[in-house]
Amino acid sequence: YHSTQPISGKLLAEQQSLPPRYLERILQKCVHEGILRSIRGPRGGYVLARERRRITMAEILRILSEPDEEPKKENSMLAEKVIMPLYDAAAEALYDRMALKTLADLCKSAYDAGLAGQENTGRARQDFTI
Repeated sequence: YHSTQPISGKLLAEQQSLPPRYLERILQKCVHEGILRSIRGPRGGYVLARERRRITMAEILRILSEPDEEPKKENSMLAEKVIMPLYDAAAEALYDRMALKTLADLCKSAYDAGLAGQENTGRARQDFTI
């Protein structure tokens, strides 16, 4: 299940205690990648573009991992020849694992852990309808 009612970026930012500008960039990336759909107008906002079971956590992780700016070039041979290959192998293993989990799986885990619909240390209730 996911809500067919759009939720605004501003409300999402408030619920998650995130800066609205930061979250808006992420939401726009999700629209560009076909994870979310943007609906304009006074009651507009964001809705899932696909079913939860068709969105992998690897897709979301890739969006969150993309730098907003082009990374600076590292001249270190140690970084280039030793550290980056290790990092790349670890990242690939993480993405492979995340590709096996969907947004539906993550929501089910949250429900099973009792996180949905409960107060979370003074913050707004957790909501898994998007």
